Amino acid sequence: MEERRRRNGGDRRLSARRQCRQLRLAYQHGLVAEDGPFSVFPGVDRTLSVLEGNGIDLTVDGREATRLTQQSAPLAFPADAPTTARLVDGPIRDLNVMSRRGAFSHLVDDRSAPMLDSHSDHCRLVFCKRGDLHVSSGNHDDTLGPQDALLCAMGEVISVTGEGALIVVTLHGPEHILSRQNK
Repeated sequence: MEERRRRNGGDRRLSARRQCRQLRLAYQHGLVAEDGPFSVFPGVDRTLSVLEGNGIDLTVDGREATRLTQQSAPLAFPADAPTTARLVDGPIRDLNVMSRRGAFSHLVDDRSAPMLDSHSDHCRLVFCKRGDLHVSSGNHDDTLGPQDALLCAMGEVISVTGEGALIVVTLHGPEHILSRQNK
């Protein structure tokens, strides 16, 4: 998906995708319009969240299918396990977070605004699921609309106000790389 200029004219959100790539973390949001297999990525861990639509049934590594909806918790699974998807009733829009196993790991958590996330020893990616959110972190104030994201540095307290839902992705990995990346 093409990156858009932020409403307040800043460029901090635009750099989130580039910074994540340098950190060996990928996030993408997109449309799933048909049933079928997921791409296989050796050595990668993946977490999937449903943003819009009626849901998707995922069969990972031959186990019983797990239904994901907008209301369900994100599902973490190995991206190198054979995975097939069956849409519940029409297309969905999802958020797909992936990290290189052994180099980094990630934790994906659904949250609601308002939210205050205290000091953390890890970088966090704030993704606006729906609504309009005002995010303060470190010395920065940013406005996020649906499907905008912001990468927050280690040690920053994150305050989110406004009406809406968000996803916080916490990155675990070589702290010296994470702290240097965000200066």
